[in-house]
Amino acid sequence: MCEPTTMFMLSMAASAASASQANSAANAQSAYQTQLSEANEKQANEAAVRDYQQANAEQTQTDESALQQKMANDLRARELTSTANVAGAQSGAIDNTGAVGSQYIRQGLEANTGISQNLGRGESTFDLQRQGVRANQYSRIQSVSKGRGKVASFSGGDLFQAGVAGAGAYNAAGGKAAGNPDAYLS
Repeated sequence: MCEPTTMFMLSMAASAASASQANSAANAQSAYQTQLSEANEKQANEAAVRDYQQANAEQTQTDESALQQKMANDLRARELTSTANVAGAQSGAIDNTGAVGSQYIRQGLEANTGISQNLGRGESTFDLQRQGVRANQYSRIQSVSKGRGKVASFSGGDLFQAGVAGAGAYNAAGGKAAGNPDAYLS
């Protein structure tokens, strides 16, 4: 039969090896999780940039379309006013051409006001779209947890020293378990 101190030391050595392996596995898992998190964050940021670019392109296209509509309305109002002025001059009804021309200009301005209002509502929609892009980006980044970093470990030497101290206490008690009051009764 083996001496209790030797058994204790062997047990401590096995514990140290097991703790070292568990620590290495935990550190490897943490490093892998950190890599996954960083890759996910990079992809989320790249996707957000593409989504922002798409929203900006759509808004630019909408702005340009509204500007073209306004210019077309202004041109049409001028054409109609000019036509009314020429027709009034040819017919001799010069006094009425100012009212007719004003009516055409007013209609063009009303149409442009409607376009501007629609454009303003569209800008609000694009702002909400951008907020959604940011929320999706944040949610995607948070979907993969980061690694915990290095796990605190005890070296085999630390465990060995603890075992030696425990064995010393065992031997000092005359081979009886230190800290066990019943061991001293025999």
